[in-house]
Amino acid sequence: MPSHVLLIQDGPPDARVTDILKAWVDLERTQRNMTAELLRNGGDQQGFVDAVNLGFPRALEVGNHVILLNKDVLLPENWTSRLLQPILLDSNIATVTPMSNDATIFSVPAIGRKVTLECGDVELLDKVAQIWSGPRDAARAPTGVGFCMAMNINFLQKIPAFDTIFRPGYGEEVDWCRRAGILGGVNVGLPSLFVGHVGGGTFGALQKRLLIRTHSRTISSRYPEFDQEVRSFIRNDPMAISRLAMAIVWAWARAIGLTKIFIAHRGKGGAHRWLENQLNNEIEQGHMPIILRVGKDPPYQITQCTKYGKTMASFQKLEDVYRILDPVKNRLIVYSCGVMHSARQRLPEVLLKLQRQPSDEIKLLVHDYYMISPSYTLLNSDNRYVGVPRPQLTQDSVHRYINADGSVVELGQWQEEWGQVMHAAKEVEVFSNSSREIILQAYPLAEGKIRVKPHQLLHSPIQLETPICSGLKGIGVLGDIGVVKGSQVLHALSRILNQEQIEFRVVVLGMLSHPKLLKAPSLVHGGYKWRDVAKLVEKYCIHNFLVPSVGPETFCYAAHEALGTGFPVWGFNLGAQSEALARASNGFLISISMANSTPDDIAWSLVRAMF
Repeated sequence: MPSHVLLIQDGPPDARVTDILKAWVDLERTQRNMTAELLRNGGDQQGFVDAVNLGFPRALEVGNHVILLNKDVLLPENWTSRLLQPILLDSNIATVTPMSNDATIFSVPAIGRKVTLECGDVELLDKVAQIWSGPRDAARAPTGVGFCMAMNINFLQKIPAFDTIFRPGYGEEVDWCRRAGILGGVNVGLPSLFVGHVGGGTFGALQKRLLIRTHSRTISSRYPEFDQEVRSFIRNDPMAISRLAMAIVWAWARAIGLTKIFIAHRGKGGAHRWLENQLNNEIEQGHMPIILRVGKDPPYQITQCTKYGKTMASFQKLEDVYRILDPVKNRLIVYSCGVMHSARQRLPEVLLKLQRQPSDEIKLLVHDYYMISPSYTLLNSDNRYVGVPRPQLTQDSVHRYINADGSVVELGQWQEEWGQVMHAAKEVEVFSNSSREIILQAYPLAEGKIRVKPHQLLHSPIQLETPICSGLKGIGVLGDIGVVKGSQVLHALSRILNQEQIEFRVVVLGMLSHPKLLKAPSLVHGGYKWRDVAKLVEKYCIHNFLVPSVGPETFCYAAHEALGTGFPVWGFNLGAQSEALARASNGFLISISMANSTPDDIAWSLVRAMF
């Protein structure tokens, strides 16, 4: 693209530098499709604001759109025409800023974080940027960033200089962009262009921090809405997919060994807590794992984790998921949990398609029982556990899956497809012997792949003293309680305690489904922090804990945490929770046939055992 280059030499004359710049200007004039000239302030170094203001009058004389360019940038091919293209397509666009490794809200791999570049990064990331977006994908932004920023000449004619209150630099382009916005201009980020930014070339690190702090106050005073707009931009990230695509490639280029791709749900609970802890450990060790979260709307979210932060984007189609992950070689695909995925019947397909080459590995973590049934808790239609469902013996509709188009996936087909994943997996990790036995009943050939590895607790045990109280005593229940965790049992237990005038009440430290069915004085405290448990035990005079789950847990953090208090802990004879209680001196198991018991039957068994 024909260009007119203005080189601004800011600072005391240095004959060596001046000679180099003059030689470059002469070369551009004679050998390239551009004109160039050198401007010098002729005195002491004035800083970025005054240097740019020195060039603006000459740029206005030339009359073309303007690009501000720091001396510490690394440029890919055809960057000029690509950066200006949004302005040529839309005259209302005032500024255009590319993606970079150091460009605040336009940064890659994590928004707002600076990272260093390695050889080849600019070309590699710019190629990715062009694959995932084009000039028409420019995203509205609260400001531009002046390290490399295209400026519409029509707005520059109306705002012909940076405000010198921002001397020597930082904040001046934000002020200019906000003034352009008041005049109807739009500032955009360009996700289809990546420009390297070494950073710190204009000011030293300390001076930069001081300038940013001082000039940010001025910006906030002039434009009170600006900070909120920046937060909104970061929260919604209209450039998320392109940023993620570049982040994935950036991380893969630095990967050592297998890259872990975790498949997880978007809910809370034990599997979520385990994964968050695992991710922190991975990042601390220098790894950069990827999370593919499955859910309802959108059905897929991908997060690239790095020590600089996490970059996430959402997808409707699996094809786009496979495409954006395509650059990642040497994969370890780790199934953690797929609960509540809107297309859960496709989980086996996802796992097998992510394994693209013999060196890729699959590891299954048994946080749920989707690999056995669409009823991931293994409860039947009556919310009872009657054993591991078998294709030839189970007719319960809860163990078949109905697709959106009305087609039915019978239990036999479900287990056949998951069986292929079992065969392809290198390892199946369970967190209790109970889970091991359950998996083997469905997949006996997987015995050699199964490894029992109980979770490490996420909190240190808190030994508590039994509180002294004159009123009602509490039966504590830890965690969020739905049907499989025993919500119906708690409803029934609260009624029985009330009608029998037993001086105990249920206290749920967490959330409870259908809380209005919990009979007062039993209550739901709501969310809590583990560090507050001692205070809550004292507040509600808790003397016992109860693990009311009516389905087989795969590990049960709540049971282990409750046992760690030293208080008596009660539960039923099934799943990982029964293993934990049976091993502890303060664990008490209640034997009851879940297959033939109603919630009232179970609650009465509790009352008879406890009181």
